[in-house]
Amino acid sequence: MIKDRLEYDKKVIGENLREFRIAKKLTIEEVREYLQIGSQQAIYKWEEGRCYPQADNLLALMQLYEVGLEELVYRKGEYPMLTLTAFLRQILPAGDYMVCWGNLILIICVVKFRFWKFYARIREYRFGD
Repeated sequence: MIKDRLEYDKKVIGENLREFRIAKKLTIEEVREYLQIGSQQAIYKWEEGRCYPQADNLLALMQLYEVGLEELVYRKGEYPMLTLTAFLRQILPAGDYMVCWGNLILIICVVKFRFWKFYARIREYRFGD
């Protein structure tokens, strides 16, 4: 069963893009140079909510502003559900959430490895494999 397609508000995305740029203390010109686009007009259009950035520019802006997709497309506090990234950003100092992601992945790998090692020992004991 296909779910209804969500509609995204260009104005909200534009407001968020502007807020994130200002929070990073970047000018329109600096963003233009980072994205390697020819004119500042495109950035003004995005921030005014007249159109969406292309996918490659949207991903580059997310990286530049260090934000996730949910933070970009929804109003602050109106995320449909709290993602792990958003949760980590709420509880950790700025920038530390990326370190936490790395630690979380490491923990998952260690737990998985230990589980399979334990599982192999049980199989060996029970079935003589």
